[in-house]
Parts: sequence; C-alpha cells; structure tokens
Amino acid sequence: MTSVELQIPESDKALQEKARQFMTRHLLPLESQFLAGASLPDDSVKTLRAMLAAAGLDRPQIPGSLGGRCPGFLSQCLVQDELSYSVVGTELCLEENLQLLRQHATVAQEERFVRPMAHGKLHSCFALTEPDAGSDIQSIRATAVHCGSYYSLSGYKAYVRGLSGAGVVLVVARTDTGDEQGLTVWLVDRNDPGLRVAADRRLLSVERVFDLALSDCRLPPERMLGGPGQGPAIVASRLRSAEIFSAARCNGMARRCLDLALQQVQRRCAFGGPLSQLQIVQHQLAERATELHAARLLVVAAASHLDSGQQADAQVAVAKTHAAETARRVADTTVQLHGAQGCVVGTAPEFLYRSSRLGLIANVPTELHRVQIAEAILDRLGGSAG
Repeated sequence: MTSVELQIPESDKALQEKARQFMTRHLLPLESQFLAGASLPDDSVKTLRAMLAAAGLDRPQIPGSLGGRCPGFLSQCLVQDELSYSVVGTELCLEENLQLLRQHATVAQEERFVRPMAHGKLHSCFALTEPDAGSDIQSIRATAVHCGSYYSLSGYKAYVRGLSGAGVVLVVARTDTGDEQGLTVWLVDRNDPGLRVAADRRLLSVERVFDLALSDCRLPPERMLGGPGQGPAIVASRLRSAEIFSAARCNGMARRCLDLALQQVQRRCAFGGPLSQLQIVQHQLAERATELHAARLLVVAAASHLDSGQQADAQVAVAKTHAAETARRVADTTVQLHGAQGCVVGTAPEFLYRSSRLGLIANVPTELHRVQIAEAILDRLGGSAG
C-alpha cells in the first residue's frame, strides 16, 4: 500500500534500490550501537559519508560539466527516504546545498567550492537561524560590514545542522543597507579566522546541531554568493530544497515506524489472540498506511514539479506539512501499540517518536506552511489571505 513505484521513472528506481541496499547493508547493522548512545563516533559518520559519496548516493545532482549525472530533486528525495528508514540515517546529512551553489556560484566559486563538493571532497552546511530569528529572515542580526577591500562578518548562528565534517558554511548576514534586500549569503571556510563553534547541542536528544559565533570574520567580496541583495531569494530557494528533503526524511521514518507496528501487533498476543486481529488496531493501521501512502505521493509530485522548473512553493508546503504530521501520527501509534516497551529509551520506537517531532519545526514550521497553502488557494480563487 505504501509503494509509489508507479510514480517514479525507471532511471530513478535504480538509484532508489541502490539506496535501499546501502541502508540494509551498512546502516541497519549499526542500529544497536547507534541507539545505545543516540549517535555514532565521528569517525564512523565520516566513513559512512565517504561510502555514500563513493556509491553516488550523496551527490545525485552532480552536473554533467563536473562529471556526473543531474536527475534532480526526485532522485535525492528517494535516496533520503530510503536512508531515513534506518535510525542511523538520521545521523547522515546529505549534501543539500549543491543545487543552490550550482545556480548562484561564480566561475571562481564553482572551482573552489562546487567542484570539490560534487566529487565528495567537501561538505557544506547552511547557517540561517539565530536565537531570535528563524523563518522570519527580517529579524536576522548577523552583519556583514563593508570595510574597504573586505567585509567583516559578526553575529551568532544557532542550531546549525551538518556542521560536523563540513568544510564550508553558508552564512546569512545583513549588509549595510539595513533592510531585507541587504541580506546576503557568504561562503565561510571552516578555517577562516573569526569563526568558532560556540555550542554543541542535541535536539530532543536526537539530532546533533551546533551554534556558531562570528567575530570580525573578514571575507573578500568574492565570497559573497549571488551578489548584494540576493540573500532573500537564495534563502527561499534553500528552504524550498530543505523542506522537500525533510518531507522525504519524514516519510522514511514513518515507513520504519509502520513496519515496527506491524511486526508488534502480529507478535504480541492479548485477549485470546494477536493484536492484529482486533478491529480497532486494524483501523489504526489502515489510517496510518493511507496517510503514509498519500505523503509519499505528495513528495514525488512536489519534487517532480521542482525538477520540471515549475513554481512549486505550495506543492512543497503541502508535501512537507502532510509528511511531517503523518510521521508524527505513525510514530505515536507505533509507541501506543508497543505499550511500555515502546517508551523505553534506546529502542527504535522511542527514538523515532522523539525524532518525528522535529519535522514539524525544522526549517519552516507547519503553521507558516499552512499560511502558504491558504494564500495559494485564495490566489487561485481570486480571494485574499490578508
């Protein structure tokens, strides 16, 4: 019921199967070790990321000019879905900035950053959120002050995902203009003076994130991505990509939760038989399976819209909202059907229950997505959301 193969081109099915085999062979065997500490050693993560790159799974968007294939967003969503079926997949951050850099990098930036990233020799992360600013980019306080031949970056970034192992950080800061159009994105090397890790945190004891402090980090104008005033458009593009990949990640977790629930209700007996014979349990499973099937189809549709170059903000908002909420409901049902066993720290149901909660907040909260969806509907009908 949860298969969406009929919606996927043959060229991408092979990549999906390759990701499934990688997950089965390399991630599932590490789950006991991972769940014992909710993480893996940094060296193990580095090795897995190298293996992903070598298998062509971490760089499915390599342009032909850089020696790779470029099937687009759908292929990366399929890979993310498959890897996220394993709890170990939550520790692996796929390279989500390559598409963005391909669109906005200069020739010099492409040689220094994009080409190494395309071949798995360089990883990146995106630093947007601040303690008092997230989806509302007008509240960003990090600054890039023009000082003659260079810009001086100062500010504080919070909850940066994927910093471990990243060699370049895309930092969003405000230039001298003082308005939204003054927002710019900068390519900051991890070794640049003035950049330091201020905190190492875990969200819900699941996802590892970092805080970054920038103090007079001096960069030449050539490190600006896309030029002055391009920050809002770049951030919007980055969030759009991050959200469709996040939706795929939610779907992978939801598939694992549903499988765990199915195994549990067939294994556990109560009231004279397995739980799977109880109609109320059957109804719960049917509802979760239906929601998951719809979530996967929505991701395929939204990713396909992006690949075709169509405007897809509303489609991405629908897919992310439904996928995140579905993952949360499936995880909740799975814990419920496991009873006290599903609440034990260090088990897959308990870990996925906590992890699924992050999908409702990550990148863009579902409340803002509902505003986007409403605006799209009203615009189509000639109404107004204001």
